[in-house]
Amino acid sequence: MSAISNTTFCPCGWYDRKFSSGSSGRQRVNTDHLKNFEVRLPSQKAVNDFNTVADSIVPKLNLNYSQIRTLEKLRDTLLPRLMSSEVRLAL
Repeated sequence: MSAISNTTFCPCGWYDRKFSSGSSGRQRVNTDHLKNFEVRLPSQKAVNDFNTVADSIVPKLNLNYSQIRTLEKLRDTLLPRLMSSEVRLAL
């Protein structure tokens, strides 16, 4: 079996809600599920095919996350000022 060394392919499959437990912000893997978890390694061709698509998408996702954070900060700054009439919008 050859090792699959890749930075894009691996993180995309790590999170699966059905294997997590706990209601706090820190999820835990249920050990009973983990004991029965079967790991299947994809072929190198499948990894390469995935990377061809994912490598173009990941930068866009990162840009979207950055824009979301900027918009959240703007909302958190402006909304209280709008609600208190400190700032008014011209109609």
